[in-house]
Amino acid sequence: MQSSPRIPSRLDSASVAQYYDTTNDWIPGWTEQAERWNGRLAMLGLVISIATEAVLGHSVFASTLAQWLGLQ
Repeated sequence: MQSSPRIPSRLDSASVAQYYDTTNDWIPGWTEQAERWNGRLAMLGLVISIATEAVLGHSVFASTLAQWLGLQ
């Protein structure tokens, strides 16, 4: 039987990182986690945009841009 690792009494970021994976945490600021979430949400927006265009049959972005520029 393996003994579990001893958790240090002083909790700092280096000691906590040994026992806790922070890859998917929502950490604000210029962090690796924030960039990862930014990429995930950007891909979600892209997929929703493509699905919307497929369902409606025209580009929502192009229609909105044309309306803003007064082309319609």
